[in-house]
Amino acid sequence: MKQDHYIRPNCRLCDSPNLSLAVALPSTPPCDAYVTKDQLGQQQKKYGLDIHQCNDCGHFQLRDVVSPEILFGSDYSYFSGRT
Repeated sequence: MKQDHYIRPNCRLCDSPNLSLAVALPSTPPCDAYVTKDQLGQQQKKYGLDIHQCNDCGHFQLRDVVSPEILFGSDYSYFSGRT
């Protein structure tokens, strides 16, 4: 089975492993993962939103990386103005 997310071990900007938790936030379902009224009581898969800071370059970032298939699957509702 393909993994749906992973925790990035290094900084997205400078590749340093020297990251610190800056803001702890609760896990949440992906944005645009809307449910019907009948599905409101069902458990949804949640992903981390903790914000980390690189102690070397200062960049703030999420370490949780969610699969594009989860974020931009067949129900993705954004369409650009370009055709």
